[in-house]
Amino acid sequence: MRSEVEVLEFERETRLVLVNNCRRCDGSDAYCECHKRCNLLVRLYEAGVPREFWEVIPENIRSFAGYRERVLPYMGRLKRALRSGYGLCFTGRPGSGKTMLLSAVLRRAVERGRTTCYLRASELEKHIRDGWKEPAIARRLDWLLTSDFVALDDLGTEQYPQYVDELLKNRGSELSPTLLGTRLGLSELGQRYSDSTMSVLSGRYAILALQTRDGRVNEHKTMDKAMGYVGGTPQGKGRRVK
Repeated sequence: MRSEVEVLEFERETRLVLVNNCRRCDGSDAYCECHKRCNLLVRLYEAGVPREFWEVIPENIRSFAGYRERVLPYMGRLKRALRSGYGLCFTGRPGSGKTMLLSAVLRRAVERGRTTCYLRASELEKHIRDGWKEPAIARRLDWLLTSDFVALDDLGTEQYPQYVDELLKNRGSELSPTLLGTRLGLSELGQRYSDSTMSVLSGRYAILALQTRDGRVNEHKTMDKAMGYVGGTPQGKGRRVK
């Protein structure tokens, strides 16, 4: 979770690089692409969206089962989702694309002028507990959790499920959309969370089970090619550099 000071510092640095050095307008045209780009990056940073997925846009996402039938229509109807409290829940093993899809939806929401927040379930738990001692943390967290769209990733990694139950209950009562990512299946979610949470999931969420192979394998191959590694990256002990 970014503090207000961190966000302001990032905005200052980003504006210096993108806006003040803009060859098209030198920062003088508020409608120039440099200002739009700067605002997008600042909002993604403030939301906590993982930086590796800042450039993910729908056109660059490879096909997932249900992606065109559920995720793309959702991104095209954010206003309706916001009005009705409809969410998305991505399930699948690590590397199946959950975080990337969550980030893509949040980016599209930012582009549409909506407020967003991304947290891992374990981070939510930590910030709540830290907020008991530091009122500033509690206020910041409360403000972020009132965002138009909140993404809660790695559902099931938190120690105390009641924090997740409470968040989904509060946002559900306000018809505020929440996006979820988890490696747990529906039966495992049912064993971990309350009946009211599962009732909301079954009624207001499109649930997509991502069955693709681990995307990190392809990412590793891309690294091998870019770095010129011969025969892939050695596993186990590395070779001694002479």
